[in-house]
Amino acid sequence: MTVGRKPDHLLETAMTLLNFK
Repeated sequence: MTVGRKPDHLLETAMTLLNFK
C-alpha cells in the first residue's frame, strides 16, 4: 500500500471500511 500519494486514497479506504462493516 502506498501512503502520501493522493487524498482520494484515504477516501477510498474509508469507503471500503464502511462498506466492509
